[in-house]
Amino acid sequence: MQRIPNAGAPQPAPAQRRLNPAANAFQGAQADIYRGLSSAAQFVAHAPAPVISNVISYFKKRGSEHFGVIASWSRECKEISDSRVTELDVPHQGIPRLVTKILAGDYQSLETLILHEHTSNSELQQIMNAVQEKGLNITELDLASCEFITRLPANLPPGLLKLDVSNCQQLRELPANLPTGLKELDASECYRITAIPFLPNSLERLSFDFCTRITAFTEPLPENLRILNLRECNRLLGFPPHLPSTLEELDLFGCINLQELPDPLPSSLRLLNVRRCDSLEELPQMRPRDLRIIE
Repeated sequence: MQRIPNAGAPQPAPAQRRLNPAANAFQGAQADIYRGLSSAAQFVAHAPAPVISNVISYFKKRGSEHFGVIASWSRECKEISDSRVTELDVPHQGIPRLVTKILAGDYQSLETLILHEHTSNSELQQIMNAVQEKGLNITELDLASCEFITRLPANLPPGLLKLDVSNCQQLRELPANLPTGLKELDASECYRITAIPFLPNSLERLSFDFCTRITAFTEPLPENLRILNLRECNRLLGFPPHLPSTLEELDLFGCINLQELPDPLPSSLRLLNVRRCDSLEELPQMRPRDLRIIE
């Protein structure tokens, strides 16, 4: 990596900051520009082309002696970034470009994909189709607060390990064919979900906090489940006859209509939160000796 001597970074006037938002965004990296450009390289590697162009123009117009270094690094970083990037946080306006680049064979190392609130069903489907066509190994999909998503595609990545759909307030149900290796699912604050479908036995962590329309479990819980969060599921009435033998934490805070728990509780259980479970008259007699109960 080419290094350059320390120097005082030129400070644009307030008016310049307002007129050049790309340059303004780059201010946080200026200190590192003059200490080796390490932070600048990371910024440029993942920046859209117009931002890169504006940043280069900013320093060129101000006669920066380091403009040539930044410009060359921008080209080098763009050449290697697509093949090496493992995580993408994609704004809504960047979705068409994302789909195009995936179909062009880019992002072969991509593992984590983060989308934002204005993503639609059709846009999510386009992304999943592209991911499937190019065989990308997406292991984490973050759709938290995607307010327009009402359903999930049937072709979620088969290697998915973590799925976050929390606060997707229009999501009405979870697909019955979730990836068989999924380990974490967060569906908290999905207020329209009314039932919990069959879930893969690979799941270890499951959250349905504030899912206020869920009344019961119609399917057995995953066999390898370790953590189950059901805070404020205030219409939940009961559980399947048996809890998973691997369960370590069960959070039922605010489940005011829950009437009973399975008996016996699994010997693996270490934490049970039943605070504000007003309809729960008694706890199972058979429970682990070292169980911590929050009442």
